[in-house]
Amino acid sequence: MIAPQFRESTFDPNAPFQFQVLADLQGSVELLPGLSFNVDFERNIYNDFQVEPSDSVLPHVRSDIPLYLNKGVNAISELSAIYRTRIAPDLFAEIKLGYLESMYAGGGAQILWRPDGSRFSLGADIYEVKKRGFDQLFDLQNYQVLTGHVSAYYESPYYGLNFAVHAGRYLAGDYGATFEITRRFSTGVEIGAFATFTNVPFAKFGEGSFDKGIILKIPLEWALPIHSQSVDDITLRSLTRDGGQRLGDDDSLYEETRATSYGEVSRDLNDIASP
Repeated sequence: MIAPQFRESTFDPNAPFQFQVLADLQGSVELLPGLSFNVDFERNIYNDFQVEPSDSVLPHVRSDIPLYLNKGVNAISELSAIYRTRIAPDLFAEIKLGYLESMYAGGGAQILWRPDGSRFSLGADIYEVKKRGFDQLFDLQNYQVLTGHVSAYYESPYYGLNFAVHAGRYLAGDYGATFEITRRFSTGVEIGAFATFTNVPFAKFGEGSFDKGIILKIPLEWALPIHSQSVDDITLRSLTRDGGQRLGDDDSLYEETRATSYGEVSRDLNDIASP
């Protein structure tokens, strides 16, 4: 699938609004039952992100993003093999290996427990990853880290509210927890916020003191000529620092199984016509 993509950065006092427009080519092939090969290739169309050296005293696990956006003109955002399986009726597992996201390559696994008839879910993930080159092709840098989290989810029956907590080790080697709350509307649009607190002191974290931001998920079906379950997942931060940073899609198993969860099915019962 080829689709336009838009990235933005707001609230930077030196450049209040920066953005990038690119063409995104995504593809997935199922080689065997449960085993798929995935590719995401990006071609820059317009980019006005400014490259400024990071002043972070932590490992530059995310604050180098402008370098990736400017040097990765033709970028491989993802090139990975994923194996998903159902260990038991309520227990799911995933193994992922390759270039996992625009900044990191490596491998790891996830596990998710979704009890039938329950709005609660529990998950865990662990990944050994290495920082990718700024051109987002095949080279790797020296930084390597083991990261992982234990997660708890609750799909509330009230007002479309959803809650999540992720606790564990982040990309900079810091330990802490991320708290999320979102509200999902009947259109499928989901809006919320998150905050992460780790053992990095506020002064060492830098401007902003701790990681926080706004979550926005928009279904793409309204903008495409074909049926699609794709969602544009946007995270807005006032600043991107290095403390409290997670690997992209480290809880993708939860999102993959969400459509058939008890909370989602219960939420859509009113839209099902009575026989």
